[in-house]
Amino acid sequence: MAGVRLDRRQLIAGATSAVTLPHSAVAAPLWRASGLDAILDEATTQDIRGLVILSGGQAVLSFGEPAAVDRIASCRKSFLSALYGIAIRDQKIDIDQTLAQVGIDDDTKLSDVERRATIRQLLQARSGIYIASSAETAAMKAARPRRGSHPLGPSGITTIGISMS
Repeated sequence: MAGVRLDRRQLIAGATSAVTLPHSAVAAPLWRASGLDAILDEATTQDIRGLVILSGGQAVLSFGEPAAVDRIASCRKSFLSALYGIAIRDQKIDIDQTLAQVGIDDDTKLSDVERRATIRQLLQARSGIYIASSAETAAMKAARPRRGSHPLGPSGITTIGISMS
């Protein structure tokens, strides 16, 4: 990784490159020391305050001040993208199913039109669903489009994945 500058999202996604998944669902993942060292080096370079990687309930890597409270903004999207990529690869999820088909709703009930959005459209941010976020600021609320103001978007991509150079 020398000479390559990763942004924080790429660093998080890169954690998946440090693990070798076993062929058996029962066996534990094998973590490569070189991959973990690369993550640690990049975390140090980027002044990351705290980082913990857990596997099977055990800490594989702990760095900095993981208990420190810090706003991480859209970090969840990177994690979810990696997890969805694995589930799609393993054919455990069909992202062309609608929210209604998989029984997804929200605390703020979705409309019939919103429930026709697919998981793919959600991942692409083209679902046309605009509901309040749990960490929404006043500025975000003001910028959020009115519910029902945008139609469901096109499903223009054919694959979802993360690549590292």
